[in-house]
Amino acid sequence: MLVLLLSVFLMINLHELGHTAMSWVLGGHSAYYRLVEFGPHGLRCIGCNHYDVTGLGYWSRVLVPLGGVLATQLVFWVSLYLLARYRRLRRAYAWVWLGMFLLDAAVQTLQALLANIAAIRAETGVDLADVGWLICSRYGISVLVFKPALLFLTVIYLLYALRRVKDVLSL
Repeated sequence: MLVLLLSVFLMINLHELGHTAMSWVLGGHSAYYRLVEFGPHGLRCIGCNHYDVTGLGYWSRVLVPLGGVLATQLVFWVSLYLLARYRRLRRAYAWVWLGMFLLDAAVQTLQALLANIAAIRAETGVDLADVGWLICSRYGISVLVFKPALLFLTVIYLLYALRRVKDVLSL
């Protein structure tokens, strides 16, 4: 249970740090995040990233929302490499650790699939929905094309990643 809680805590923090770092690298030096944020009506969000889009160009506005999932997937692949390289790191909780970071890709995709991308007019803070809105509105791609493509790519990625996990942990 402790490994699960630690994995969730680290995944959320690394995800939000990924957004913040990407924003800073791309020139958005006012970016910051809070692990938990409360508003006038109670809990506003868990893992709240704040950055000013007005100073960012188009591709920066695409990359900052991707920064969170890129950070968690980087941790996933580095962890998988370390598990493959160092046998003594392989434990039963390796599945929990790796699963948390893979779960981020699935959750981000699910949020985008559930979002009404066609109705978005400005960044919402829903990472892949914002990326979808930016891409669809700039290139005239239909949401009916974007969402199935996103789902297909995510499923292929997750199947590949899970296959690598199975291979590494069964060595």
